[in-house]
Amino acid sequence: MQAQGPATKVHPPDGYYVRGVDRVDGRLLVVDSTANALRQSSDWGATWSGNKGLPSGVGITQVSKLVRFGNYIYLLATGSPSAGVWRAPPATGDTPYVWSPQLLALTRGATAIMTDLEVSTWGANDYLYSGDYGDPVGGPSMWRISLTDANGAGTTWDRIYGPDRHQRHIHAVAPDPYNRGQVWATLGDGGTRTVLRSLDYGATWSVVIADYHWQGVQISFDPRYVYIALDQPGFTYYVIDRATLQPHIASPNSHAELAIPPPAPPGARYYAIANFGAVDPTTGAYYCVANDTASSGSWMGMFFDRRVGMPVQVLDRGGPGINMNGEIFIAHGTVYSGTWQHLAVVS
Repeated sequence: MQAQGPATKVHPPDGYYVRGVDRVDGRLLVVDSTANALRQSSDWGATWSGNKGLPSGVGITQVSKLVRFGNYIYLLATGSPSAGVWRAPPATGDTPYVWSPQLLALTRGATAIMTDLEVSTWGANDYLYSGDYGDPVGGPSMWRISLTDANGAGTTWDRIYGPDRHQRHIHAVAPDPYNRGQVWATLGDGGTRTVLRSLDYGATWSVVIADYHWQGVQISFDPRYVYIALDQPGFTYYVIDRATLQPHIASPNSHAELAIPPPAPPGARYYAIANFGAVDPTTGAYYCVANDTASSGSWMGMFFDRRVGMPVQVLDRGGPGINMNGEIFIAHGTVYSGTWQHLAVVS
């Protein structure tokens, strides 16, 4: 297996920030902060639409994530008028989206991060899930809406967790595509719960991990493991074996230990935390970015691990402040994070 060339900007020279993938129609969904525009590409970045528009009162910097669920594109936004979810029917070419009023308002005081909006792909009893981030009043919550309700009025959201006054943030919520009805969630920073699992589509939850040592953010899956991108220094990511529900450090080294390929300024180090990362279930390769600028270090980079148990390697050397800092999306043989894209590792 080998990596294919260097990472490139999603839209040279400035770069568009990838906020989601419409996996039904095969479209990239991005924000163009230079032009304050929301855009889409139906040919994986070869050409781009004009401005698709935003919900009333939502600015381009507030767009956290976009997902396709049923007949609509859903948008998760943070900040004014409030953190929450809107939707619009897909629209081809330069045709603007026609946005709904706000369908779900997150808890007062909450913000939102990309991994707090995700859809299930079970093919029956599918749901769209959302969660709170940012120290909401009374603690965070999670919600879901069924496919039937989503294709209807879109307003029937059930609170399926919380408010939990003992926790601070929902870091991610993710349905397990290999086990119908199973949903996983990561929590932080602090609190008494770290990883939760539901066996009934999110109706009830149990604690899988309570130890803060395993705090993570992005969740991904292959047939054997649940992968958690770590939100702590020390190692890069870990896996949970579904058979035992035990966490295991997934690689013998940390990305933060790797030398930055030259040229690099003296003393430069990769940021210690890579809390955005995901596995490609078709190859077993795991991808992540050194993205947490609140951790020690000074340099972003993109990394991969060929499979669980092997060492993490540099995929792209990166640089300081270059926006390799978004949720990892894997689509069309490409790995996306922030304003960057890289061909996936192949055999």
